Amino acid sequence: PEPATSTISEHSSDGTNDRARFDNGTERYDWDVNTDGVGDMRGRVGAGVTRGDTSAYVDAEFDENTGDIDARLSADHRLNDSTSVRGSVGTDGDDINHVGAGTTRTFDGGHRVDGDVNWDRENGVSGEAGWSHNGEHGSESVTVRGNEEGGDVRYSGTHRAGGFTSRENITVDSEGNVDGRLDVEGRREVRPGTT
Repeated sequence: PEPATSTISEHSSDGTNDRARFDNGTERYDWDVNTDGVGDMRGRVGAGVTRGDTSAYVDAEFDENTGDIDARLSADHRLNDSTSVRGSVGTDGDDINHVGAGTTRTFDGGHRVDGDVNWDRENGVSGEAGWSHNGEHGSESVTVRGNEEGGDVRYSGTHRAGGFTSRENITVDSEGNVDGRLDVEGRREVRPGTT
């Protein structure tokens, strides 16, 4: 998660559930842990730190009864005002079960490009790339997603002109199936005092 811009400090406990959250913009931690009738605990804990343009966060889900654990380290670094990179790695306590990397680049005129590549033990390799733009008269985005099973391309947009607003959505999957929707709404004066 993104670090807070003001200090957050919360804690609650009711005997079976204990949860807390603290974030002062440079250090943060949180947990949400349940205890069953025999004293076994399960839940998640996390902690992170931000130094300058670099942030790192570790979180782990665990179950004391089954011995299951799933931990992940995520980090991001801002290279400059327009470019950042990120990465993550996860483990189940025995082996690596997730690796991911991505980048974001912003451009003049409200344009942004994102790209991510991930691998996890259950789903294999997957990737996502996207472009988005926010302008004076609307916004639009295109996202391409794929994995070992297939993928899809999605477009969504919102545009305003002449008192009307349009919302467009279209998806094309790897089988060639197309699904889309167009909504238009607005008001226009047909004569003075009448819209």
